[in-house]
Amino acid sequence: MSRVGDETLRSFLAGTTSSGGVEELVEAAGNFESARGTDPLRRRTLEKLARGTPLEPDERFHLEAIIIPEKRPAIDIIEGDYQVRHPDWLHFNNEPVRSRLRAAIAGIGRIELPNHPTLPYGGTGFVAGDGLLMTNRHVAEIFAEGLGTAGLRFIPGLEAGIDFLKERRSSRELFLRVKQIVMIHPHWDMALLKVEGLPSGVRKLTLSTLDPGAVVGREVAVVGYPTFDIRNPADVQNMVFGGVYGVKRLQPGEMKRVAGVESYDHSVEAALHDSSTLGGNSGSCVLDPGTGEVVGLHFGGRYAVANYCVPAGELARDGRVIDAGVGFSAPVTRRATKWDEAWRRADALARPKEDTGGGLTAAGATRPSLAGTAMPAGGETSIVIPLEITVRLGQARAGAEVGAAAAGAQPEAERAVEPIHDADYSTRKGYDARFLGVEVPIPEPRNQGDLVRMENGSHVIPYHHFSVVMHKKRRLALLVASNVSARPETKRPGNRPDSDYGRKGLGGLSKNDREKWFSDPRILAEEQLPDKFYNQDRKAFDKGHIARREDVAWGQTYDEMRNANGDTFHVTNCSPQILGFNRSSEGADNWGDLENLVLSEAKAEGLAVFAGPVLAADDPIFSGVDLQSPIAVRIPRRYWKLIVAAKDGRPQSFGFLLEQDLSAVDMEFAVPQRWRRFMAGVGEIEALAGIDFSDEIRVGDQSGTAGGAHIRESAAIEALPRPAREPRSPKPVPASVAPRIDLSEILDFWRGLQKAGIRSPQDARFVVGLAEPISDATIESMTKAALGLEVVVGPLFAPDRELDRFRAIDVPGVVSDDRSDLFDVARVLNDVLGSETVEPDLSTRYYEADRDIPPEGSAESADWAFWCWVNDDPANRPVDSDWAINKTKVRQAWVFSEQEGRPRGGKGIIVFQPDTGVVPGHPELPKNIHKDKRAANFVEIGKPPVDPMNGGGNPGHGTGTGSVVASPEKGRMSGSAPDATLVPIRCVTSVAVFDQSRVAQAIDHARLNGAHVITMSLGGVFSSALHAAVKKAVAANIIVVAAAGNCVGTVVWPARYDEMIAVGGINEKFRPWIGSSHGGAVDISGPAELVLRADARDPVDPGKVGGGQGTSFATAHLAGVAACWLAHHGRDALLERLGPGMTLQDLFKSLIRRSAIVPAGFNTGEYGAGIVDAEALLRADPTPSGALEAIVPSPRTNAEQVRDLLAEVGGRGQAEAAGPMLTESQNLLEMACIGLDMARIPMTKRAQLESLPPLRISGGLKRRMDPVTAQVVFRGGVR
Repeated sequence: MSRVGDETLRSFLAGTTSSGGVEELVEAAGNFESARGTDPLRRRTLEKLARGTPLEPDERFHLEAIIIPEKRPAIDIIEGDYQVRHPDWLHFNNEPVRSRLRAAIAGIGRIELPNHPTLPYGGTGFVAGDGLLMTNRHVAEIFAEGLGTAGLRFIPGLEAGIDFLKERRSSRELFLRVKQIVMIHPHWDMALLKVEGLPSGVRKLTLSTLDPGAVVGREVAVVGYPTFDIRNPADVQNMVFGGVYGVKRLQPGEMKRVAGVESYDHSVEAALHDSSTLGGNSGSCVLDPGTGEVVGLHFGGRYAVANYCVPAGELARDGRVIDAGVGFSAPVTRRATKWDEAWRRADALARPKEDTGGGLTAAGATRPSLAGTAMPAGGETSIVIPLEITVRLGQARAGAEVGAAAAGAQPEAERAVEPIHDADYSTRKGYDARFLGVEVPIPEPRNQGDLVRMENGSHVIPYHHFSVVMHKKRRLALLVASNVSARPETKRPGNRPDSDYGRKGLGGLSKNDREKWFSDPRILAEEQLPDKFYNQDRKAFDKGHIARREDVAWGQTYDEMRNANGDTFHVTNCSPQILGFNRSSEGADNWGDLENLVLSEAKAEGLAVFAGPVLAADDPIFSGVDLQSPIAVRIPRRYWKLIVAAKDGRPQSFGFLLEQDLSAVDMEFAVPQRWRRFMAGVGEIEALAGIDFSDEIRVGDQSGTAGGAHIRESAAIEALPRPAREPRSPKPVPASVAPRIDLSEILDFWRGLQKAGIRSPQDARFVVGLAEPISDATIESMTKAALGLEVVVGPLFAPDRELDRFRAIDVPGVVSDDRSDLFDVARVLNDVLGSETVEPDLSTRYYEADRDIPPEGSAESADWAFWCWVNDDPANRPVDSDWAINKTKVRQAWVFSEQEGRPRGGKGIIVFQPDTGVVPGHPELPKNIHKDKRAANFVEIGKPPVDPMNGGGNPGHGTGTGSVVASPEKGRMSGSAPDATLVPIRCVTSVAVFDQSRVAQAIDHARLNGAHVITMSLGGVFSSALHAAVKKAVAANIIVVAAAGNCVGTVVWPARYDEMIAVGGINEKFRPWIGSSHGGAVDISGPAELVLRADARDPVDPGKVGGGQGTSFATAHLAGVAACWLAHHGRDALLERLGPGMTLQDLFKSLIRRSAIVPAGFNTGEYGAGIVDAEALLRADPTPSGALEAIVPSPRTNAEQVRDLLAEVGGRGQAEAAGPMLTESQNLLEMACIGLDMARIPMTKRAQLESLPPLRISGGLKRRMDPVTAQVVFRGGVR
């Protein structure tokens, strides 16, 4: 979906200011402090908008999701009331405006569709008269048929109602059934419905009689039920509406002007307003808050562009509307209108023709009424008129209903008829690869497992003059190959009347017939979409031929031509299109014109044409109807076509891409008027469609030639914009062009390991971040060809539109501790796959945790982390062994919750814990937590998250940190949230050995399984997938906390991400713990030195409790405090307080910083805002306007984070020298490792006693380093 253009956004935003210019907002931004604090991104975005400078994606998102909603908010209605917090609209809280709007809100409801197969509701309606509802015509037409006021009826099997509640977090209903369709207006997008039994609390709204122009410039308030709208960016909608749709909301704005708008194929003079509406607002009333009157009926629009409504003053002139009983604010009289003729036409259609008594004289004659006719058991009845016709009818529910349907029939009956086609499927030869005199084979699909196959095993389904390859899961054609003849004699075989060569003549259809599409019996019904899907899709989609009927309808004989014509109406050749890309009558939009241009360019008489949809993983989902039940189908947004002509004995290929341009779509459910068209290269089409053309077609690609330029100029189309990385043909890279990195020694060693057949959880894994869709089978084949190793490829995450681009490549049997080898292999794979990045799981050791102290002088005493743990000197022992709970006032927080009558101790809150797993029998853990159905194990797949207590450097770590979160109060210790629910996830064997991808999987698993808090007492380096999982979790309003790290000297990832809450460590004396990582990324500090925790390592005492060290425990402690805070205030209530663009993470981060204990001399620049104070946190007012401050408004990119890390450990000058290395995404992960190496080396005992051997860097990175960068890196002790 296309986002709204910058100029459109600038114009819309300017319209919300008093001066009519964006400059006013720029000036205000200089003094503006948002809920996040001073907002530099706001000012930069507005300044660029005012100058007309193109916006970056993050700036455009900020504009659409933060700035515009502050000017035009969507406000939840709860219990029939609202509370405005947006500065421009605070006066809506004042009387008498509030009373007027509250009174109107009660009479507005959601149009329900109780038995519709796919739609639970259709839009909004309001009480406009005694028992009279007003809504949109296009809403009523979901369940009703007819036009005007006569002959209106419900669509058989459907009904409707209205629910006047449907508010957020409320299950209460106030439902009334619609009894009658009173009016479907022939000019305006308006309908009237009848209900009975309106309760006394639901008042009738009155419509204004003012002329539409008199309302321009007034404030308005739209009340309705906005729903998710596929025309708008999902990220923006979810930010503005909090991911909650279909609930009652108040949307203030301003009436802008009156303008002509297309509606139902004619122009109407609509009133324009600028409230933030979405699709479900159809039928909303537009209220004047100054009078409480309805000034318009909203019927369409586009978020942040413009919205349209039927002016109430125009309806006040319509005698039919007045007669129907609509209530107006002043006396009204019937007057002549521009749409009187529309009423006359509607009346004529509803009036049955007179019976001339002459029997059945034409196909269009009206049918005799069947009202009162007894229906035989077999469903057959005979009508003598004078010949006898046997009519087979379905059983009607009542004779009166059948009669009503017949009486309201259209004057001329239309029937669906299958076009004439060959019933013998054995005669079809399909696409001919030699049709042009040169070989032009059908392209080969890359993922053979996705294909539909006939009984003979072939995936190529033949028809007359074309063939189809079907995608099994999508039930649509993956590609269609056609032979197109331009020879005149093949287009008019035989000497027949002109009409026989037209569409109806070839199909054998009469004047009033329409084509009925039909299924192919050679494949299963569930492998193709039936005609019913298109006929009962609420008219949302066209039946678009992929093989154009005009292309393949040719032959040496008329029968050959007719059979080919009929074959194009198989549903296998159909793709649902919002506007048929083969149907346009305008030459500029017609594929046929492109084919004619190619024929002319090549001076040819025939073409080979390949076409199909781009079946993207993020195509929008449409809920439709199968033969038996509802189905969900992804609707393609783009189509491709490759036209091949033979010239001078060689094929010339011209590729094109067609994509929807939704920027001009203003109406809900409206049909877009334009597609965007591009010329595309063969390789680009291959990558998008997941197919491979022959080498001859690639060689003949004309996209970069003078011939291609001539086609583009003649057709007024443009070349497809190319991404920064050139799309690659996804085939194994020949040795002659393979990357120069020599992997032979590495791969020989790895092949030996793989041959031994020893599998391990530490088997090598690479995570691919795809730039363009490539199937797993293709990735696997390309990787095998490049490495000569067996690999397993699959998705890293559960299906998700934003995360599907991450694919995992596992190399079974290969365990590599050589980081440089992993980086070199990753770089080669990135070049082969043409991906954004390929990142290895590194099993990094940048995080030490809870170690036993080695004896002085032992070999272990020279380890990396020796000097960052306090020893067992009595002077180091805390005075209060339970100081972590007591000094941070956790027990006082529990008492406060009890006094306030609130849930205590995190009751009802779910805390997920990615770690090493747990030892289930330890008494300081809740019983049977390893059996929780939400628990998971990403190390030993399919097993419960049980820590085996062998291997790794931290056996029992997850048991210790889990106890700090949720240990019951009755044992030897207590967690900070003893009443919370703890859900363990085993994703690492040791928190000192950090595999980024499994931690990322754990985070996303927690998000999908209802986490409220995620606690991560682990750390290492970043990865793109890890960052994506973190962002998704935070956006889902999960509080995510992570340990700053131990013994490294700087904060590690994931705590280092700006979206995270990074936790440092202190001791009982409220001084920094000696081993705590520190730096500007730390948000808060907590207990980290000799903290009571469950110790599962003692075989003699299985219930042991002792003092543990590390920011792991500070993190777990804070996670429990977060659970207490959520339980005390109520998570849902906190969500209600959030303003646009805020998350619970933002709010919690701000409050823990504001309520923190700050001892004298505490270094807030290195250890966060202070020390967590649980009681003060719960007592703090959680209202965002008084809480959010100093939150980073725009999280840094990976490149910016690596740059800042290098500046921190090596100085700003050295970071700038390394800058060129940070411009390539594939370098960033290794540069981050170098930065962490430089940070931790000075902290080791060995480094201070002797020179260390340099750490290796990959050959690929060395080749990219200039001398200055190399000097910087090598100075840090890395080679």
